[in-house]
Amino acid sequence: MRRQVEIFISGAGVAGLTLAILLADKGIKVGIADPVKALPLAKTPHGTRTAAIQNRFLPLLRQTGALDEIEDISAPLQAIRIIDPEGQNFREKLEAVFDAQEITNEKLSLNIPIQPLRAALYEAALNNALIDFFDETKTQNITFGESANIVTLEDGSEIAASMCVSADGVNSVFRKSANIGIKTKNYNQTAMTCILSHTKSHQNMSTEFHYPGGPFTLVPLPGDKSSLVWLERTKFAETYLSYNRTDFEKLLQEKSHGILGQLKLESSVDSLPLRSFTAKELTANRLILLAESAHCLSPIGAQGLNMSLKDIEVFLQILEKNLYLGQNIGCMAMLASYGHERIHDTKLRAGAVHGLNQIVSNSLPVSKAARRFGLNILKSTPRLKQKIMNIGMSSD
Repeated sequence: MRRQVEIFISGAGVAGLTLAILLADKGIKVGIADPVKALPLAKTPHGTRTAAIQNRFLPLLRQTGALDEIEDISAPLQAIRIIDPEGQNFREKLEAVFDAQEITNEKLSLNIPIQPLRAALYEAALNNALIDFFDETKTQNITFGESANIVTLEDGSEIAASMCVSADGVNSVFRKSANIGIKTKNYNQTAMTCILSHTKSHQNMSTEFHYPGGPFTLVPLPGDKSSLVWLERTKFAETYLSYNRTDFEKLLQEKSHGILGQLKLESSVDSLPLRSFTAKELTANRLILLAESAHCLSPIGAQGLNMSLKDIEVFLQILEKNLYLGQNIGCMAMLASYGHERIHDTKLRAGAVHGLNQIVSNSLPVSKAARRFGLNILKSTPRLKQKIMNIGMSSD
């Protein structure tokens, strides 16, 4: 028997689950499918990946009820310290600090562990009567129709939906079914992530070292712990990942210049080849793309999940406006508004992140000079620094 929902979401990651809960809060019947079932929050490991969520998007997560469940394992990021360690010795480093107090904010963002966040969202969605969960099965096909799209799942289930949302990541079935192409950039870099403990306080300050292979970033977690996101050229990363625990910790100590005291690994070291892409279009017949089915960027600038939450924010605003005007869910006007609102910002931020990665992850003399010149300008021009912080936090 074919099930019916108003909106069907492919992909129950953080973005898909957040959207499902917020749609249900508006009284909309939602279906959502994902092949990976989440563990109960109490049994979910911390994991090595975290996301620094900007202040403006925290109310969205709080509205789902999930943030209250994991706030005690998250940490406020009150300042960002950028260090260019180039020179004859570390004393010749260049450093710029971006402090939330400079723009009269208590914090810049909240660093949240991804796996527990998904688990908390998953539990909230399971307990919502307006959300039909199709877990441990994935979207196999979509048939586009005039008044509804028909979704076929891998287990044979069929769902009719007035509108569909693609939140199923880089290899999105919906995006491919709609023949929407992507623009890809390969960086020959690998992202390494892990959790560290340290003997000196991070003082709720993120520290980012700019090395030729990519940034080495320590992001605060509660207590004496930090998450590490380290981008490195793949050939070197593969060597480092073969190190035993003791040698890897020695390497981390060297890279961090002891800025947080003695470092100790508190997790495994995970890695992922770095690749970015943007979808050439964000809509098709009764379908929108959001989150990592629409864009996947380098972690430089911490734009990834914030951009996904911006997608959700914009879509909910458009949906509310169109329903108020009496238009049906998934109509052309709704799709056109979403595409118009998001495509320019997505391309602009993708270009900015790519450009930043090229400057930071480069050993060419001109790039080194540009990095140090930029940091010197920021250090000596407080108003410019404040403006950059406001732009970075706006997501507009």
